[in-house]
Amino acid sequence: MKKILFTIQWYPAKDSANVLCDDKIIQELLKTDNYEIHCLVYRPNGMAEFEILNEVRIHRFSRGLYFRYYLWAIENKSKIGAAINRIILRIKQILTIPIYPCYEPLATLTYAKEAKKLHKKEKFDIVISEHHGFDTLYAGHTLKKYDPNIKFIPILWDPFTGKEPAKYLPKGYAEKKLLHSESKILSNADCIIAMRSSEEYHKKMSINKAYYDKYRFLDIPGIIKPKEAKVDAKFIDENKINIVYSGVLSLPERDPSYIVELLNQTKYAKNINLVFLAIGNGVDKLYGLKEKFSGNLVINGYVSREEINAIYHKSDVLLNLGGSNPYMVPSKIFEYMSYGKSILSTYYIDDESSKKYFEKYPLALCIDERKDKYKNKTILEDFIGSKLNEKIEFEDVKKAFPYNLPESYVNLIKETIK
Repeated sequence: MKKILFTIQWYPAKDSANVLCDDKIIQELLKTDNYEIHCLVYRPNGMAEFEILNEVRIHRFSRGLYFRYYLWAIENKSKIGAAINRIILRIKQILTIPIYPCYEPLATLTYAKEAKKLHKKEKFDIVISEHHGFDTLYAGHTLKKYDPNIKFIPILWDPFTGKEPAKYLPKGYAEKKLLHSESKILSNADCIIAMRSSEEYHKKMSINKAYYDKYRFLDIPGIIKPKEAKVDAKFIDENKINIVYSGVLSLPERDPSYIVELLNQTKYAKNINLVFLAIGNGVDKLYGLKEKFSGNLVINGYVSREEINAIYHKSDVLLNLGGSNPYMVPSKIFEYMSYGKSILSTYYIDDESSKKYFEKYPLALCIDERKDKYKNKTILEDFIGSKLNEKIEFEDVKKAFPYNLPESYVNLIKETIK
């Protein structure tokens, strides 16, 4: 039996899209008896240092006193705590400019130390490190450097380079530091999994990358057959058209104003139940929009995975808001498509990352916010009138998106671990 170590920040995680992607790969690996899965993660307040959860061996370690306070502030929604955390973050960013993009050096070194200690005990065959933070990726690199026999696969859920760098630094300096760190950390990888959305960028930069031949371009492993709903679908109104959004509303990038106002102008407005299960500074805008919305506008934070599954099953249309980074594809769009439901999305840049996927999905409508609002209203009304009761079978979704299956990751892991 092969031993696999995942270095990720949390496990399990309710809110982290990256960890949910990791878990889909883990669950696919566990379908056989060939692998023993371990996860090395930070230890949240009140959780055990070690536990086995659904056959996954979870090793947790403490990150320090301040981190425990940080978690407490989040859990208790402390405004004072959030303000203090923002101030400390800015101080860290300034002090760590010479080692950007690492602004948590102590946590990064602690993570690498814990990874080596665990490897001495367990003797892993492969380490798989997600790139959501610098720390998890650095831990995998350090383990490979410590023991060249272990296989090392970094998964770049978030691109390392080819993205908008930190805005508090001069762009040229930040890009140079990102490329240097990427070259250092990825140079000893056995295989590098990057997202297909960034493939063109990596091809363009391959002349500067001696490790380019190690890249394998897959996609977010979000196409999974949905489970049957085991709980009631909250916020759903059986007598209305249920349009559901789940995710972060971050201003100015993902502003709900345009789509809410456009839906309110359609002839269906009074019959719409528009549900936002969201966090972020854009949520505040929804309260102002709610007063003017002719239908029903529901505003709520995140709910459990069981509840969101039930809500998706009962929804009529799933809503996505396009972003500004052409290399950052929101993982939830593949979860949306797995349900075979109609999908409504907006965009305001030509190369918006979700748009090219929705063009392959027959029940999706992408609305360009830059175009005439009256024409968009007419298109939206036609979409609601014609696509509402249609559904795509899951097997057809799988065929259309082979790179978005967890199996594609497992096949690559198997090939590397031989």
